[in-house]
Amino acid sequence: MKAPRAGRTRTSWSGLTFLLFFISTVSPLWAQNEAFRIRGVGAAEGSNFDVRRSALQAAFQNAIQQVLDVKIAEPDLATNRRILRYAERYIPNYTVVEQSQGAEGVTISIDAEVDQETLEYDISALILPRLTTPPSVQFILAEDHDGTARLATRNSGTAQTIFDAGLENLKVEGHSPEELLDMFSEATLLEAIYGDVAAASQIARAALTDTVVMGRISVSALAASPGSPMLEHTAQAALRVFRTSDGKMLDDITSRAVVLSRPEISGSDQAIEDACKKLIGPTVVAAVMTVVSDQPKDRVIITVETPQSQENWTSIKDALTQDAAVFSVEDLFFTEKRARLRLAYDGPMGHLADLLSGLPVHGGTLTVDRAVGRNMTVSLH
Repeated sequence: MKAPRAGRTRTSWSGLTFLLFFISTVSPLWAQNEAFRIRGVGAAEGSNFDVRRSALQAAFQNAIQQVLDVKIAEPDLATNRRILRYAERYIPNYTVVEQSQGAEGVTISIDAEVDQETLEYDISALILPRLTTPPSVQFILAEDHDGTARLATRNSGTAQTIFDAGLENLKVEGHSPEELLDMFSEATLLEAIYGDVAAASQIARAALTDTVVMGRISVSALAASPGSPMLEHTAQAALRVFRTSDGKMLDDITSRAVVLSRPEISGSDQAIEDACKKLIGPTVVAAVMTVVSDQPKDRVIITVETPQSQENWTSIKDALTQDAAVFSVEDLFFTEKRARLRLAYDGPMGHLADLLSGLPVHGGTLTVDRAVGRNMTVSLH
């Protein structure tokens, strides 16, 4: 997972209220309340009914705190307090598994069903205005009009334009697939969109953004009813969300929109627009949660720009493999324009920078361009 880039800035409650409202209104079909169960324990001093209620509230907070510890690498104290203040909101159901009364008060253990998607929604709405660097999303989308698929770009189709505008309003960077066409052909990107998770994951690892959203928006038109002069245009979006650091698929999101129009007026583009607008919210949430999640301290992602050849790529991997501090080297993907690997390494990043900076390879020498958290980018010159 990626190293956190959260920073603190001043945020007005009016701005936060707008953000919460915007995400909720553009994604009504997304909140399907995926839930999982976790054990929470709470205690309170005293012996009356109010004390039991206090212990139960403490158990709710304990359960949600455990989830926050997993989802956020470096919790923001203000965010944690606001989430925990309404911990019961994220627990639609629970079972008391143990309750004890002692001299010092009441202790309660519960199995809590946590509404994960509502929780992530609220975390994102609170954290997004505090990020010093905006999250970034690479879109790789296809628009399918009655069985004819084409890549959606800023110059072709509707979907990319709608996502660009929606993300810009929320201070999230949106990237078009044109940025990948120097490494992959349009046909390759379309194959990944319609292919299995492994094929899509391979493409996702090539992106320089935090998150990749890949999928298709299919649209069709049929008579609204027998004998009706109106056409019913139906757009269905099915998107997959990937983390770029390791290509892991994090989520899949869907939406559907229907537009009625007369035959002389095409409603297909409007249907695509409506379907995409419903997915702006969950896309933003996925991007924020990727940014604030923790990358294991014993893993490092190294991106190599312009490795030029497989021979150079092998030389770089060999240099890392031979270093005693590196436990293993995993090849994530390779092209002559860009390549990426993952190291099992728990040492300081400075050691890797010293190892790679100036490293001679067949095509020149390596330069360390940047290192953020447990991520490093180098280039061949």
